[in-house]
Amino acid sequence: MRRSSRAFVSLRSDATVTDEELVAHVRSRLAGDKAPREFVRLDDLPHAATGRL
Repeated sequence: MRRSSRAFVSLRSDATVTDEELVAHVRSRLAGDKAPREFVRLDDLPHAATGRL
């Protein structure tokens, strides 16, 4: 059984990208079964106190 995967994306303020472009980018670099099926857009990715994601 395949679990649905999700990728969290935060773009620079001057950048724009469509979901189709994100899928094409990811699939060109990952195997098809490892590519996320869903993209969640965030204003900023959360960081720990040490600065790590």
